[in-house]
Amino acid sequence: MTFKLLDFNLNNELKANAKKSERLRYHLSLHGSYNEPVQRIIISLMRGTYIPPHYHEFEYQWEYFNVISGNICVIIFDQNGTVTDKFKLGQNTGAYGVEFSSNTIHTILCESEDSIILELKEGPFFPSKAKVIPSWAPDEQYCTYSRAEIVSVLEKIKPGQNLPEALLAQEQ
Repeated sequence: MTFKLLDFNLNNELKANAKKSERLRYHLSLHGSYNEPVQRIIISLMRGTYIPPHYHEFEYQWEYFNVISGNICVIIFDQNGTVTDKFKLGQNTGAYGVEFSSNTIHTILCESEDSIILELKEGPFFPSKAKVIPSWAPDEQYCTYSRAEIVSVLEKIKPGQNLPEALLAQEQ
């Protein structure tokens, strides 16, 4: 194949796959293998998806997101779970992309009904070393909090607030 066309038909297919996914998101790898030097992924997100705050521990593991459609909210945390930055990307936000250096703890929320983003990162990709979820971040097992509870807290949280404390406070 000499090219891959990314069009609105593909966007609709990705959205349909995300909508029926238990995690409310869907990944389409554009690269041919994990060994390629640049990993290129189109990610379709539905409102309500939860991506645990995480970081990439190796120096080469920078990450870039570019919003193709919809709106997302980016949240950056310190090592204790306190929000250091929170900002929007996408249509009518004034910004469309963000690059994270390694060891930057981050998550994203889908703020529109659905969003599509392009993720770029340096390869090769090793699934066992892909990301680290801090101990304070709820995982996707939803043992203590439901996905809806976590997303609700993340939507409301402000810089300076601590995620574990905000989750505990919403219980009371």
